[in-house]
Amino acid sequence: MEKLQFFIGDTILVKGKRRKDTICTVIQDEECDESKIRVNKVVRANLRVRLGDVVSVHTCLDLKYGKRIHVLPIDDTVEGLTGDLFESYLKPYFLNSFRPVRRGNLFLVRGGMRSVEFKVVETDPPEYCIVAADTEIFCEGEPIKREDEERLDEVGYDDIGGLRKQMAQIRELLELPLRHPELFKCIGIKPPKGILLYGPPGSGKTLIARAVANETGAFFLCINGPEIMSKMS
Repeated sequence: MEKLQFFIGDTILVKGKRRKDTICTVIQDEECDESKIRVNKVVRANLRVRLGDVVSVHTCLDLKYGKRIHVLPIDDTVEGLTGDLFESYLKPYFLNSFRPVRRGNLFLVRGGMRSVEFKVVETDPPEYCIVAADTEIFCEGEPIKREDEERLDEVGYDDIGGLRKQMAQIRELLELPLRHPELFKCIGIKPPKGILLYGPPGSGKTLIARAVANETGAFFLCINGPEIMSKMS
């Protein structure tokens, strides 16, 4: 901590695999070696890392207090649970804690006899913020299905093989405008609005779309043809 000039209570940015990152609060652990950090399993899941993997830590100086955040529970952690989730879990968790949150990350709240896992769906300001006393917390909406969350998160560029040339073109057309829109604004050209992937079933079209969404942090909605075709057509 001394070499990195981190102090207890500081907010830091931790980067893991597949361009995943999260915001954490620094606490001291006398039993942890200087070259290592200790994070819980939820943080490891957010970073897509396992025990022993390499991560990088960075200072996070421009983190602002949030105006509002929207969180939803994961369905299998609230199954059979009754009562007000905000009063029982979210309010005690965030009250006077000034916890940092990142859009798309999961966090675990322990309360009563069980734990509930939540996902940060949206933040204002976007991406990162600190939940302060005047931050509005919304939790309205249907719980997020565990299988949908895991299916999207487990796919990345590393899972696609044999399409190096095609993936380079796709990343240039899609990833660059999503991650660096200021480049197109500076040179005065409009970014591509999208691409069309074609090929026989099983050739990897949906897999590529999921991987791009996961790597860039974009929202992914998969709609199959039969779902939008009328039965009368």
